[in-house]
Parts: sequence; C-alpha cells; structure tokens
Amino acid sequence: MRAGEIPGYVIENRYIRKDGAIIWVRKSASLTHGAGGGRRWIVNLVEDVTERKRSEETAARTVAQLSAILDGATDAVISIDVAGIVQSINPAGERMFGYGRGEVVGRNVSMLMPQEDARRHHEYLANYLRTGDGKIIGVGRETEGRSEDGSVFPVDLAVVEAVVYDELIFIGFVRDLSERRNFEIRMDQLAAQRLTAIGGMAGALAHELNQPLAAAGVYLATAQRMIRCEVSDDGPGLADAVKASLFEPLTSTKATGMGVGLSISKSIIEAHYGRIWGESRPGGGTVFSFTLPLATAESEE
Repeated sequence: MRAGEIPGYVIENRYIRKDGAIIWVRKSASLTHGAGGGRRWIVNLVEDVTERKRSEETAARTVAQLSAILDGATDAVISIDVAGIVQSINPAGERMFGYGRGEVVGRNVSMLMPQEDARRHHEYLANYLRTGDGKIIGVGRETEGRSEDGSVFPVDLAVVEAVVYDELIFIGFVRDLSERRNFEIRMDQLAAQRLTAIGGMAGALAHELNQPLAAAGVYLATAQRMIRCEVSDDGPGLADAVKASLFEPLTSTKATGMGVGLSISKSIIEAHYGRIWGESRPGGGTVFSFTLPLATAESEE
C-alpha cells in the first residue's frame, strides 16, 4: 500500500480487549494524502464483528452436524426444488438407488421412480403448488422406487416442505422395504407350511383315533342297551335280618366293613333316576341289580 501497488485492504483478525476477552474485528485500511501532496496517512476503520463470527461458527457447526447426520442416516434423504430437480442426495440414497451423487443432482427426481409414477409426478407437484392438496406431502405412504439397473423395489416415502433462502424445497425420506417384504413373505410361507403340517397331523390323528373311537362307540351303544345290569357272587347269600336295612348308611355284614358302599351306590343310581336292589340267588349267593333310564333329547336338556 505504501508502494502504491494497492489502494487499501480489508482483513479480519482477532484482538485482545482490555478485560482479556478475545474479539473478532474487521479492519479496513486505506492510504490518504495531506494537503498539497504532503504527508501521507493510513486510515483504519475497525468494526467489532465478534457476534457475526459467532453466528457464522454456529451455522458452520450446525451444517457440519446436519451433514454428519445425513451421511450416517440409513434412510435415503433427497431434496428437490419446485420443478422436481434434485438438489441433494445423501450416501444412503446413493447406495439405495445405485447412482452417484453427480448422476442425480441436477436431474429430475422422476428418474428414481417407476415409469407410471414418473409420468404422474410432474402433475402431482403442479397440483400441490396450485391447490396445496398433497397426495404424499405431509402424509407419507408406501410406494415403489427404481434403481439404476431398472429394478423396482418397495419403499416407504415421507415428504416435507421447507423454505431455504426464500425458496421452497421438498425433502423426501425414503426407507427401503425390501427386507421387510421378504420377511413377510417368509412368514407367510412358514404359516402355510405350519398349516400343511397341522393338516397332515390332524389327518394322521383322525386315522389313528378312528378305530378306537369306533370301538368305544360300539361299547357305549351296547352299554345303553344293557342298562337293564346285575352283579352276583356265590357267597352265603343275604340274611333276612339285614335285608330291610341293606342300603342304609353304616350297615355292614363284615366285621371290618364301614357300611357306606351300598348307600353311596344307591345315592348315585337314584341321582340318575335309577333303582337298585339286592336279593339271594337261587342255588346260593347274592345278586345286586340296578336299572337306569335310557337317555333322550329331553332328559339331556
């Protein structure tokens, strides 16, 4: 500046204030001449820009943090302008769709959609800008994406709008649902296999149980016909003294008997509307007989 090569300069640097605090200043220096071309003077304009520097540092940290978040996200994050032109795509989006960032930024986002959705995308976007009625924006839904090799895969798409430097942009959050769909398919297949196995087991059980159940049915039918039942022995028979009190509690002809068996039998049979009695059998011994009524639909009710 003294040599006349530059008229002045502007520089930002740090100074130490009287209280020891470090401040940022913006210093503008210029060269001036005295009257009559005499002595020259350097004029410095010093401006405290500490707050501006802090704001810039905060903004830089915020941008760095957001970049780290976007770079580390497992979901694709894609921003587009009102014309549908891609402004940014994170690494997860590059991996998901198979394109490099330079292949996507600056092109229409419809390149990441199946042909049918791509044809309607411009119409959807124009309708939203005109009416505010969004099919996906602010709602989210399951749809499909198209990768670089042309393959179509299921995705969950959520879109929000934002204003950056007075310009409206749309940010899409895309989650690949391929793994979940494959899991659902596997679960459906396992469920079908289980049903087949259960059906086979049920058939085998039915085959194995059919014969014993059929035999049991025959036995039950026989039992229903043989209700009119008798139990006999070849002992000394019934003495006349015990016939009258035979079915009363605590009546027994045995020295160690408790006298409750016949009374309990009588209670059970009579509870089923039957009758029991005992008598001496001709030729020796005792026979006990009981009857039960046949079951009918009315009695079952």
